[in-house]
Amino acid sequence: MLKVGIKRLFICDELGAHNEVDPICVLDFYIHESKQRSGFGHTLFNAVLQAEKTSPEKLAIDRPTFKSLAFLQKHYGLSSPLVQPNHYVIFPGFFDGR
Repeated sequence: MLKVGIKRLFICDELGAHNEVDPICVLDFYIHESKQRSGFGHTLFNAVLQAEKTSPEKLAIDRPTFKSLAFLQKHYGLSSPLVQPNHYVIFPGFFDGR
């Protein structure tokens, strides 16, 4: 299950400046444990990225788990998450082109 939606958020950039943005947000991402490490999550995530015409660094992720962050690092090279006061996480490149 991968639930996404557009939300209005106040996000801090790398310099600490507050920005009001309306990004596509990952609200929930869950693959049953019996199906994890089988490619289902990667296939599902890629399908959502393609449907939304976006890239993973442009997403705001709501309260990601350690496993979710490891997944994003492994498959998309996303590291150095910027944890926000509202518990969303963004990655470097989020503000590029905004």
